[in-house]
Order: sequence, then structure tokens, then C-alpha cells
Amino acid sequence: MEKSEITKWITQLPPLPQSIQKIEAEFAKNTVVEPSRIVSIVESDPTLTADILSFVNSPYFNFSSKIYAVDQATALLGVYQIRKTALKSAIFRSFDIDMSGYGITNDTFLNVCAFQSDLVFRWYMGIDIEKAKILMPIAFMLEAGSVVISRYILDNNLKKRFLNDLESLDIKEAEIRSAGMSSIQINYILFEHWHLDGLFSETMHFLDDEHYKTDFYIEELANALKAVRQVVNLKTQFQEEDILKAANFLETRGIRSEKFIKNCQNLARKFQEI
Repeated sequence: MEKSEITKWITQLPPLPQSIQKIEAEFAKNTVVEPSRIVSIVESDPTLTADILSFVNSPYFNFSSKIYAVDQATALLGVYQIRKTALKSAIFRSFDIDMSGYGITNDTFLNVCAFQSDLVFRWYMGIDIEKAKILMPIAFMLEAGSVVISRYILDNNLKKRFLNDLESLDIKEAEIRSAGMSSIQINYILFEHWHLDGLFSETMHFLDDEHYKTDFYIEELANALKAVRQVVNLKTQFQEEDILKAANFLETRGIRSEKFIKNCQNLARKFQEI
């Protein structure tokens, strides 16, 4: 698949729903986001409202009583979880998702996205709260490009070859071999098309190429995401070998790994329960 073909396909995707654009604008212009503003935006979009209430009432949170109102959901989850859920809603509205190209179900895909986001958020809350808030939505979107690749693989009858490649190659190599691009490369085209905060595409550029010229702040965000994706990805989740590799990587980048390892171990138990 030619890069120009993927780019053309992405540019033909619809823009993000107005409600998602407004939520992203609130986060882009305000250091402190008012929950009441987010509640108002969500309530103006019935589909997004339903998605958020469905999420907050899911077994993932297991609240003792059912949540019926967006303001209640926002008070319980916080505006950053609401933002993440809004981005999840955007993915499902933009794509006909079928992750069987990777040999996984859509539920597994969503669990991977959720745990990538939760891991980086819990870990960085003990390091830098503001960076944790920035990293959480970016982490949740890490696998967006894989939705495009899965669709291409299925449409072009490449599933058997791709799954065989996944057995012996890392995900990036297998993706490039079948689709001509990695999911991370697709991400930065997709994020720019959707006009998401520049941090989204900048971190993807550095994730794809460590020689990409950027500042130290972006490097730190990207390195954190790389460690998370080593541990939780569409191929493997919370394997001890991957946790060790990620921890060693962080240490080489001057990032202490103790809190990272502890959060990996805690979330590994939760992942096994779902």
C-alpha cells in the first residue's frame, strides 16, 4: 500500500464531531478546564452522552449504583477521563472498526487502549500530575492507526500473511511489510487531519523516529508512551519480559522505573480479571 493511498484515505475521513472538537478546544485553551463546560458540551451530543454513561456504568468501574447523569459521571471520573472517553467515541464514529486483521476482538482492542492510557496516567500521577493529564488521552489514541491497517489487511485478503508475520516480527515490522506504513506513522497523519493538539502528532513523530528533531519535553512524553506500549500492545499484554525491557529502556533515558514497574504489576492483575 502506498503512503499516498493511506494519506488520501485519511483525508477523506469526516472531521471529528463538533462536540469532540469543542472538548479538545477547551483543553487547548485552558490550563484549568471547568467541569461544567465539559458537561454542557457532552449533554449537547446525545451519542456522546450515551457513550460516557455506558462507560461509567461498565464493569471496569463497578460502581455500587447506576449513574444516570453526565455531571455525576464527570464528578466521579474527572474531566480527563471524560476527554479520553470522548476520543474513544470519536474513533467509533469515524471508523467501521474490525480488529480481526490483528487476530483480536474489538473488545480486546478497547481494553488495550484503556490499559495503555490507565498505565501511563497512574504511573505519571506519581511523577508529574500535569504530564499525566497530557499523556492519558494521547496514550488512549496510540492504536488508532492500527484500525486503518486492520481494515486494509481485511479488504486486501492479507490476514493470513500478516498474522504469520506477527508471530516472528515485531508489530511495526509486520505492519510495514503488509501496509507500507506503521500504525504510529498513520497516527500522526490522522491526528493532524483531525486537528488534535500538536502534542499528539509531535509525540508520534518521535515515537516513529528517535532522530526526529523536537524538544526534551516531547522526548519525555514519547519515551513514556514507548515504555507503555512495550508492556501493553495488540500482540502482548503485561508479560514479565516486556515489563523488564520497558524498565531497562526507561533507565537508559534517565527515568526511574520503580513506580512504572509497580503500576504494571497492579494493572496486570486487573487485566487478568476482565
